[in-house]
Amino acid sequence: MSDLCREWESAAGAAAAHGTQVECMRFGLVLGRDGALPMMLLPILLGLGGRLASGRQWLSWIHVDDVVRGMAHRWQHALKTPAAPGPATTGASNFTAPQSLTQAAFSRTAARLWHRPWWLPTPGWPMRLALGEQADLLLEGQRVIPARLAQEGFVFRYPEMAGALLSMK
Repeated sequence: MSDLCREWESAAGAAAAHGTQVECMRFGLVLGRDGALPMMLLPILLGLGGRLASGRQWLSWIHVDDVVRGMAHRWQHALKTPAAPGPATTGASNFTAPQSLTQAAFSRTAARLWHRPWWLPTPGWPMRLALGEQADLLLEGQRVIPARLAQEGFVFRYPEMAGALLSMK
């Protein structure tokens, strides 16, 4: 996935050579009523929640409302900030909540909020067997900080996982 990301950003950056300001947006796991969240919550809602593999892999996430607000914030900030003289630049913004947490902490939090047990670990090998390379997204994780948004003073509506999950309950 990181190779694919680099290739996308490199291709987008080629526009800077033609004078176009380019910003690449890197998204953590976007939490909303659709997407991956219902499948992530399913074992928990069935009372079969627990850690996935070691549970120590980092989960960088963001609530869908904060994605939309963050994109609007970046657009407004770009309009207010005069372009530097010379060739156009390329930048990147991480769209993740300020609170990263481990996969185990995510599932423990969700189990607590939905009043379900948290006890059954899921080994990583069935995920690798079922999902192949895509299982890396769940089993390896990354801890990503929204440095640019924080530097610009963006205020997250959902900075913590518990509040984000409660908004979808």
